[in-house]
Amino acid sequence: MDAAGNLYGTASMGGKYVFFGIVFELVPTANGTWKEKILHTFNREGAEGIYPYGNLIFDAKGNLYGTTAFGGTYGYGTVFELMPTESGGWKEKILHVFQGSDGYFPYGGLTFDSEGNLYGTTVFGAAPTCDAGFGCGVVFELSPGAKGKWTESVVAAFDGDNGANPYANLTLDASGNLYGTTAQGGDLSCNDGAGCGIAFKLIPKGNGSWAEKVLHVFKENRKGSSPQGTFALDASGNLYNTAYQGGELTCYYDEYGCGIVFELEKSGTRTTEKIIYAFDYDGHDGSGPTAGIIFDASGNMYGTASRGGKGCGADANGCGTVFEITPD
Repeated sequence: MDAAGNLYGTASMGGKYVFFGIVFELVPTANGTWKEKILHTFNREGAEGIYPYGNLIFDAKGNLYGTTAFGGTYGYGTVFELMPTESGGWKEKILHVFQGSDGYFPYGGLTFDSEGNLYGTTVFGAAPTCDAGFGCGVVFELSPGAKGKWTESVVAAFDGDNGANPYANLTLDASGNLYGTTAQGGDLSCNDGAGCGIAFKLIPKGNGSWAEKVLHVFKENRKGSSPQGTFALDASGNLYNTAYQGGELTCYYDEYGCGIVFELEKSGTRTTEKIIYAFDYDGHDGSGPTAGIIFDASGNMYGTASRGGKGCGADANGCGTVFEITPD
């Protein structure tokens, strides 16, 4: 959202070329409706990137930044910037083209630090020990340089043991530490041996390198597995998120579970998982949350579930829900 209350986002498909995605703006009108403006359409040539899935972020000058999951010179995805022009349009600039070894398939959005560096994740790339050689994924940094050039570096490369396949945005704390999740890797008792996923922290060491700390390893479906959302961080350093699977085993895929909302409670140097809510498909409250949660000023949590609710779709899995969790 910008200062005028306009909303900005991406659609992974659609647009002039039908299949390749757009960046859009929603402008509120006086009668309570919203008017859509298409700011950029990704083209079928793919050099600029195609299929943007992640959210957008602004810099202080009003430029927008995002990722495309595919496209670019090598087909592995891009990081782009959209700059407003004097004529009211937007001009695209490609900041980075992924080559595979430095990341592949950036699904989530980006995070700025106080010095203007951008951080993000790619689902695949780097170590070829996951996903039939596609790689386990990376955390990357893009640093601005002279004449508008950006330099990419791999902050952390996953190998399966320390996690695999990060989907979500990273969360930055006041000390410059980064927090995130991987959907697989770690304990191999879930997802047909691909792993249950982990929660991790990346700590800057001051010399340009980072130290990874595994905060939590998900180990069984009932306690949650496959976290894919972005962490919310409270003032005490506790972390809140969702796990796509786990909890009650009453959903369509019974062995995987309906998903949970969880807290990683900080106590000294340790973090302890606490299940805040477990979805129950039989109760139609939702299942399969893929995004994280947000708080309001009263401490209520809000989020979405990708399935559940009243049945619809070919497999009657449900169309999904929007939920609120109120502290008791």
